[in-house]
Amino acid sequence: MKKWIFIILFIPVVCYSQNILKESNYKSIYVRTGIVFQNWKIDGVDNRVAEASFPFFLNLPVRNNANLQISHTPAISRYSEIELSGLSDTWIRGNYQLFSNRLLLSAGVGLPTGKTELNESESVLSSMLSQNVFKFRLPVFGQGLTFSTGCAYAYPINKKIVLGIGGNYVMRGEYKFLEDMESSFNPGDQVGMNLGYSHDLTNSMRLNVDFMVTHYFKDQMNDKEIFGAGQKFGSTVGFLYKGLKRIFYVEGRFRKSGRNETWNGIALITESKNSNIIQMEMDAVYRIHLSDLLSIDLLFEGRSYIENEYNIGQADIVGGGLGNTIRFNSNFQLYMAFKILTGDAYYANNVPMYNGSEFTINSIYRF
Repeated sequence: MKKWIFIILFIPVVCYSQNILKESNYKSIYVRTGIVFQNWKIDGVDNRVAEASFPFFLNLPVRNNANLQISHTPAISRYSEIELSGLSDTWIRGNYQLFSNRLLLSAGVGLPTGKTELNESESVLSSMLSQNVFKFRLPVFGQGLTFSTGCAYAYPINKKIVLGIGGNYVMRGEYKFLEDMESSFNPGDQVGMNLGYSHDLTNSMRLNVDFMVTHYFKDQMNDKEIFGAGQKFGSTVGFLYKGLKRIFYVEGRFRKSGRNETWNGIALITESKNSNIIQMEMDAVYRIHLSDLLSIDLLFEGRSYIENEYNIGQADIVGGGLGNTIRFNSNFQLYMAFKILTGDAYYANNVPMYNGSEFTINSIYRF
């Protein structure tokens, strides 16, 4: 049976959570680099918010069943005359497989190489980058020293069905997110659990379902609890069709969080209304293999965010585009894609039109 576990190293996901179209090989040395240009225009707002990010990923096999991975994404972001640029935090992660790849253990450290202690204007831009509707590749540059551990176990019921369970723990260190802060902010740790189901419906079709729950510990400052994020529930459903010259993959995601706890000057109290939005997203890719060296992708993306109980946060965004992969040889390939997105979303007590674009160039080199 083909490998049926993929790990997002600091948040394990069970049973084929990998985007089926990404090229990777657990046992080979390879480097993935790229450039992503994203920009958005809001009707009624003079300036665009834009970001150019430069993701880097290195996979190093340590032994037959273990590997080390390093990822880093510097970026340049701009809105009007405000610019936020620099390095991101650097993640170093290790994976170890046991029991014929049924059990996977992972551990990672996020080194605080990213920019923190922002000035007032940089903080405004950082807040814009973090909005769900934009989905910028690097919404936050730095978040202090972080450690993570995780494990995942998958059990094949038969040749077609696999069940899995995974867990993870993320420990976050203190940092200052504003330059004039006197005390450091201590974000709460988080613990999560995943349940997965993978079913080979036929020789060419596969269904994957994942359920996730995440619990957040309280944020602190000056040894006082100042904020408690609501527990998050999520699910992912993916369908794959793989033919001789065609591949179709569609994935839908759903996320919902409980009410937060906020500081009232004396103690934490649960908010009277839920300030978190419900998030629903879908991505689809139809790939046509024109030859062994060239393939074309038809891309579709949809995002629907349901406003919170304060009637804030509504958004409906749709988009699509084209991509293509060129294999120059067995060791080097290049991927390019362009998407246009449009829709409406909540902004400044209105729901104006949003228009965005995304241009991506990725390369993979195997040693």
